[in-house]
Amino acid sequence: MLDWLGVYRLAAAEMVAPSLYAALAARGRLDAVPTPVRAALAELHRLNAARPAA
Repeated sequence: MLDWLGVYRLAAAEMVAPSLYAALAARGRLDAVPTPVRAALAELHRLNAARPAA
């Protein structure tokens, strides 16, 4: 079984969590992610999308 909390922590630490969320969504795999981790990834994705582009 995949350690989704560990995946989330690593993705957040490496600042790729928004991209991970987008990749999972594009492949229709968000249903494989536990709800708390999916919600945290979604929030980081939302916050990243709301940032002005540099």
